[in-house]
Amino acid sequence: MTVLKLPSKSSTVQLATEDELALLKRFIGTAIAQDSDCDRQSLTHLLVTFKAHASILIAGPAKTGKIALVRAFDQTLGDGSTNHLQMMVGHARWASGTRNITKFVELQSRFNDNQILSLMEEASRAENHRHLFIACLTRITPFEIYRYLSAPGFQFWPWMTQQKGSGRDERLLTFPLNFRLISTMDTAHFQWWDRDLLAHTAVVQWTEGVASTIPQPVLSAGSRPAVAFSDVCVRETSAAYRKLTRLLRGIKEPFGPLMQVMKMMNDHGVHLPPLAVNQTVRYLANAWSKDGKGLFVASNKTNLRVGLDMALMQYVLSWAMAIERLSYELQQHLTQLLDGRFPRAADFTRRWPDSKLY
Repeated sequence: MTVLKLPSKSSTVQLATEDELALLKRFIGTAIAQDSDCDRQSLTHLLVTFKAHASILIAGPAKTGKIALVRAFDQTLGDGSTNHLQMMVGHARWASGTRNITKFVELQSRFNDNQILSLMEEASRAENHRHLFIACLTRITPFEIYRYLSAPGFQFWPWMTQQKGSGRDERLLTFPLNFRLISTMDTAHFQWWDRDLLAHTAVVQWTEGVASTIPQPVLSAGSRPAVAFSDVCVRETSAAYRKLTRLLRGIKEPFGPLMQVMKMMNDHGVHLPPLAVNQTVRYLANAWSKDGKGLFVASNKTNLRVGLDMALMQYVLSWAMAIERLSYELQQHLTQLLDGRFPRAADFTRRWPDSKLY
């Protein structure tokens, strides 16, 4: 007679850790082409961003596989249901040349509104809480950035509801934890930095290139992660601080580089909102698995350095780009401070457009 032993608490924790690391490996394997030079660190950065944010904009040159990345993300975490991923035309380019292009753009937007709201409703159902739902707006324009991705547009466009006896009620609906709004934008040089956009959406600048088509993986039910994606995501700032305090206890001044950058900006009259720091902290917390394994690198110290490099670029320096004018002196000082330790962040400062500098 075979006796089945229940797993111990420690073995259950290890299973969850292996599942999240396996999830990352599967996402990378699904996203890259055969013999691709695509940077796995960039793909890890993208997955960490998906963990940390509900709204993500992937911006980069055309034909670099941005839409394929979304499909790879869905295939990594989805259960094969076509109802959990809605790919939508972001902007009605099909209406170009018509007599009433404005009307057709608005019709496309209303269709997208309804699709997003319907998917959010499905994601909110109790029986679906372990399933991931993704709405993808492809090849958007600055018009869609305001309508869907920035705080004022997001607050007012879709949530107009008619309630009995109350007239028109404008309210902000929170994205379900198992829902992601992912947009793609074809642009070699993203220039629409704005406080309202950055307050609501993470902008991932993508230049690496992946396979233009993603093969459908053959996955058995047992190969799926045992934990729901929303279970491994840290979305609250307080929870992020608690996680990082536990993980980085042995590292001296783990946030020292972040504080140095912020102080240098303040000394040059660039004052960023507390939200920029909170976004950085939430991103860093998601750079480790739920059970404390580094997603970029196994070493906590190195994983912190790589995560800080990515976070400085995506949050702190991006918020600085939303300031109308920056000094050449600040650009030079930041580049010197970051160079050698944080190569991606340093490269970001070097590429600040001249129109932003004085």
